[in-house]
Amino acid sequence: MNTSNLFKLNFNDISKGLLMAVLLPVISIVQQSLSAGILVFDYKTMVTTAVGGLLAYLVKNFVTNSQGLPFAPEPTPDVPVVAAPITPVVAAPPAQVIAEVPVAPVAPTIN
Repeated sequence: MNTSNLFKLNFNDISKGLLMAVLLPVISIVQQSLSAGILVFDYKTMVTTAVGGLLAYLVKNFVTNSQGLPFAPEPTPDVPVVAAPITPVVAAPPAQVIAEVPVAPVAPTIN
């Protein structure tokens, strides 16, 4: 996400703020027209909504950091951790069978 740092604005913030200033009056016109039942163009409300939307968006972006957290300091970049080199694990050789001694079955003793 390409956003500005805390207490800074960039071109994207301003262009998106202007987009908000255009879209919010349109939404306001549609809402008022649906409520009144006819198409309503109240220029004072349109200008107030446009300026309010622009300022609200710019203030919101001005007080948030690049992660979108309000009044939070910028996160520090992650410092890579240098680990010890990995040594390959060598498996132990299989145990050698010296000799197999056959075991005779033991008969039970009766006392």
